[in-house]
Amino acid sequence: RVLGDKHPGSVKAAVLGALASLIDVGGIALKPFVPQLQTTFVKCLLDPNRAVRQRSAAALGRLVVLQPRVDALVNDLASSLEGSAFDAATADDARGVRQATLRAVAGALAHAGANVK
Repeated sequence: RVLGDKHPGSVKAAVLGALASLIDVGGIALKPFVPQLQTTFVKCLLDPNRAVRQRSAAALGRLVVLQPRVDALVNDLASSLEGSAFDAATADDARGVRQATLRAVAGALAHAGANVK
């Protein structure tokens, strides 16, 4: 809920940084939370704040290590690139969202490329 629209980007970026650190420290113990974290990080890729998008993309790259199959994540990210999420955004925001999404795809493939089918 902290990552909702009513909180400033600096707060969201700090929370995403904390979640990424938690993934690093908690490791495999966080595996039951992967679906919720993945949904949160993917939603944050659409945020208008650049720092939030960057931290979300980085956190998704770390999260991939905890799941053996990343097909769903890569498909989700690919479909968001084609989706209508950019309709309400300005051209600069849309470009930033696409860049962050592509960074997340690159991170997912870098960490688990062999597991993508």
